[in-house]
Amino acid sequence: MTGVSLKFLKIILLVACAGLCILAIFTNAIRFDMPIGYAGMYTSMSDELARANFILPQTASFYGPGGIPFAYPPLGFYLMALFVKMGVSPFFYLRYAPPGIGLAGLLVFFGLSRRIFSSTSTAILATLFASASPYLFESHIWAAGIVRGLAFVLFTLSFWMFINLKPGQNLNKKGILVGILAGFVALTHLAYVFFLFLWPGIWIVFHPKEKIWQAIPAILAGFLVTILPWFAILAIRYGLNIFSYVMNSHGTLLWTEVLGSPAQILSLLQVSISKLFETPLLAILAITGIGYQIYQKRYDLLALFCITALFNIESRRFINILGIMLAAHFLFSLYHAASQNKMARLGMSVVILLAAVVIYSSGIIQIQKTSPSITTSLIEVSKYISSETPAQSQYLFIADFNEAEWFPYLAQRTPIIAPWGGEWLGNLEEQTTLFYDSFACARAADLPCLEDAITRSGRSPDYFIMMKKKYRPLIALLEDTNGWEKPARFRTKKLHLYKLLRDRQPLNG
Repeated sequence: MTGVSLKFLKIILLVACAGLCILAIFTNAIRFDMPIGYAGMYTSMSDELARANFILPQTASFYGPGGIPFAYPPLGFYLMALFVKMGVSPFFYLRYAPPGIGLAGLLVFFGLSRRIFSSTSTAILATLFASASPYLFESHIWAAGIVRGLAFVLFTLSFWMFINLKPGQNLNKKGILVGILAGFVALTHLAYVFFLFLWPGIWIVFHPKEKIWQAIPAILAGFLVTILPWFAILAIRYGLNIFSYVMNSHGTLLWTEVLGSPAQILSLLQVSISKLFETPLLAILAITGIGYQIYQKRYDLLALFCITALFNIESRRFINILGIMLAAHFLFSLYHAASQNKMARLGMSVVILLAAVVIYSSGIIQIQKTSPSITTSLIEVSKYISSETPAQSQYLFIADFNEAEWFPYLAQRTPIIAPWGGEWLGNLEEQTTLFYDSFACARAADLPCLEDAITRSGRSPDYFIMMKKKYRPLIALLEDTNGWEKPARFRTKKLHLYKLLRDRQPLNG
């Protein structure tokens, strides 16, 4: 194949990949008139910033069981608040901003893959796989992508710029820029900045001849200057504990426990790689790709994969990123190994095409199974609560997890149990336990159990909302008690609403 025809083929592949990537990440935004997934807390905080004219608020209203500070890294909220201020509907922004940000993320991911493997073909295939990854879609293209998707773009761009640093006249200037970008990552999502320090550290160890370590002082200077205003405000308001709380809110720091109990390593690794196996063929190719890296005596990506896997739930999206790269590289390595034989090369081209079709179509099918959690019934209930109840009313919500996440923003009322935001108070484990206990009690139609969860919360709900279809036995029991009543003027098809009668005993009275 001539150089001209090979170049033309790569252009065709690039165009086809771009079209398929756009289809994958924008499909649900076009199909539905509501955002996919959860982002109620993020939307609430963005609205607060807009109302406060971009001054960081002291607390986040209506989120969690009260007292939740506005302490999340705020960059994504500032960006949304800016659009809200300009009159853009929050729901419109949540539908289209994450895919738009995700498209930018795929472009940077393409550049990073091309730099690591020095192969445009590998980068094209890896980008296609990334666009149709169900877990990366959930992490970055759902409504919550206004934070995590933005963090992914900044993370990938920062790491790409870092591994492109070379000793020379402009090293410090470029290092400061990398540090500023890393600071933006910290101002977007703390888990991503954790891995942004982990990955370059591993890269330096395996690439000492590149002398990137010379830029570390400049990188740290740019990073600290960027985050210092936000860090100082939070430290003064809430103390330093909030940073350790949120860094461990998804088990990121559980690796410290493994040091005392090595038997836990296998379970930790199982959690970390679990989402990679949502697409079995991709997982098989990724694991085989790890073996190929060992065969090639290239240990940097192997170290990145193994060390990243030690950091529990938060590591899963980074394991997916690495797994996708390794799978794509392995496929094209087989192609190059067969390049001396025309028939073998043709056969490998067919294998790569079939693998791409299977992995992409599998991901698209899973992505298109998702649907918005903000339903007509949810909006009806929230409108009733916000218009017909006092501002200080509290509630217990038993339905879908994503619906429960949206409800504080929609109803502008406080839940008595909610894990989201709890990490900043250091009570995430307590709130999460209560949250899942209350759902389990409701599914079992166990009123004493549900009453116990309410008692342990230390709060009493004024209203109790639940999904009809999932909790019919519980609804039947509630209607036989004398502590709750249905508001006469409220009707909806999918959700039940009960009001606590203060002069009677709740639930099991």
